[in-house]
Amino acid sequence: MRGRSISSILKASAFCAAVAGCASAQLDLSERQTGEILTDLSARVDRERAEAKKKSDAKPAPKPEPQVEVPPVLSLTDALRIAGAKNRDLMTSREGLTLAALSLLDAQNAVGPRLAGSVSSILTGDDRAEKVRTNAGTLSATTLLGTGATASVTGDAQHTHGLGDTSDTRAGSAVVGRISQPLLRGAGYESSHEFLTTAERQSLYDVRDFELSRQDLALEVQRQFYGLVTQKQVIRNRELSLSNFDFVKRRSDRLFELGRVSEVDKFRAAREYLVAENDLVDAKQAYEFQIDRFKLTLGVDATTKLDVAEEIPEPRPAGIELRRAIDVALLNRLDLMTARDTVDDAERRVRIAERNLLPDLSVEAVGRSASLDDSRHVDSALARDSYSLGLSLVLPLDRVRERGALRATHIELNRARRNLATTEDNVILDVRQALRSLRSAEASLEIQVQIAASEEKNVKVARMRFERGEISNRDLTDAMTNLVDARDRLVREQATAETARIQLLRNLGVLYLDAEGIWHE
Repeated sequence: MRGRSISSILKASAFCAAVAGCASAQLDLSERQTGEILTDLSARVDRERAEAKKKSDAKPAPKPEPQVEVPPVLSLTDALRIAGAKNRDLMTSREGLTLAALSLLDAQNAVGPRLAGSVSSILTGDDRAEKVRTNAGTLSATTLLGTGATASVTGDAQHTHGLGDTSDTRAGSAVVGRISQPLLRGAGYESSHEFLTTAERQSLYDVRDFELSRQDLALEVQRQFYGLVTQKQVIRNRELSLSNFDFVKRRSDRLFELGRVSEVDKFRAAREYLVAENDLVDAKQAYEFQIDRFKLTLGVDATTKLDVAEEIPEPRPAGIELRRAIDVALLNRLDLMTARDTVDDAERRVRIAERNLLPDLSVEAVGRSASLDDSRHVDSALARDSYSLGLSLVLPLDRVRERGALRATHIELNRARRNLATTEDNVILDVRQALRSLRSAEASLEIQVQIAASEEKNVKVARMRFERGEISNRDLTDAMTNLVDARDRLVREQATAETARIQLLRNLGVLYLDAEGIWHE
């Protein structure tokens, strides 16, 4: 017994060792395989990087000239025109309109009349009979009537003749007219033409959305345009400030040599000059960045050279009260029109879903006129006219799907009504906010005009007192810094007031753009 136990233990140990050795070998194999895969992938990445470096080192091909004509100095009208034609997002939206028109065209074609035709020529035969050729043609027209009826007319002709010596010839034609009129479910234009109505409404909604996209783009172009005008004014202010600080620096150096100012005043003047120089560099860099972003908005090539005309119109009062503004917006906002139409769509679908619970009752009339010409008969013209008229009734034994559809349309209607209420509230809030922003911008602009005028007087007085030695250069540099800041804020407030006014027109729904994307008030 003991010997057999030892033998069993030895066998088990050998088996475990073999399994362990097998697992170790499998692990080594897996490591080699994954290593080979990673090596191949690394080599592929190295090849891709080498190819990319080779392409980047090669002389770049000249880029095509911009197709759109860009004036060297853009006015706001030029910018709106270019963006309306070249902005990439707007081009995508315009293509969406084309797709919507194609969908509507398909829906109109599905209503009819739709024409179809076929022509065939078939040769048949076997070893016991002569070969026979049969030529046939069919032409049909189908349309959907406003009552929900489907009407069709089909004409077909067939000619058969043998190819042997004693061949027989037969020819026949028939015209079949059919009309099927539903009386309950599916009756009427509303139910039968729902797919066409949906396509028409969706196309209308897409056009409205596109117009809103054009308005938003025009506002964005205006904001960026006035931002560039403002930044150009900031650069000029910084240049003037640098010139003034250069005067103060040279004046302080001279007075220090004469012993009339301290070394601290001299160092302060030099420091303020360097700060003004750095502010000018930052302002120019900011302008270049805004220009590049403006090119992206316009949709022109990044290498296009352009500048903007320094034009900011004088502020014009809105001249509209809050109550009147809200009434105008509730009548003219395109998104609100779509929300109201969506409610109408939901109500129409509820009515259709209710009719779909009715039985399928329809009347069908068929008329057929046929003729046969057979060479084997003496009387070759055999007229065959027939007609049929009948009713068809399908009882609604299972209406689970229809009941579910009716419930879904009621939910859709409730959602549409809530969305309409929310949209109306948002429109009112937009108008209130736009009016507040405009009035705030107008008030800030008026205050800033007075501040800028006051700072100009302060600088003149400070300069005269500094030249007489009554004040230090610190007082003069503070006055000049305040004047530069006041001028910067003044031009920004002018741009803000004009932007707020156009935003109000957009929120009222009375911002009308022509075909080139330029607004007219």
